[in-house]
Amino acid sequence: MKARIVKNPFEEWERVEYPTFPKGTEVIIHKESEHFNWLEVEIQGKEAYVAEDFITDGRLNRDYNPTELDGKIGDVIEIKEINTLWVLAEDMQGNIGWVLGENVVSN
Repeated sequence: MKARIVKNPFEEWERVEYPTFPKGTEVIIHKESEHFNWLEVEIQGKEAYVAEDFITDGRLNRDYNPTELDGKIGDVIEIKEINTLWVLAEDMQGNIGWVLGENVVSN
């Protein structure tokens, strides 16, 4: 499904690039996030956010990259996955990352 970015979240905070953490990687949970079903965690010494359902018994149950997509207002994206309030999307240059659902509208 195609969508368009209508708000740039990086006007409010700095974007961080993460590696893809493989399934089975240990996750240290710090606390619940302000976003429903997401947690503030530590993965291999890096602070990140992860959806609760991506964790089983303190480990990732899938390969996971917490990087947010560096989109600009008006960019068209392809939605790959939806998890609660966040979407995993790919931009027209092939970059993949998470975008807060309230920052996009269907195209």
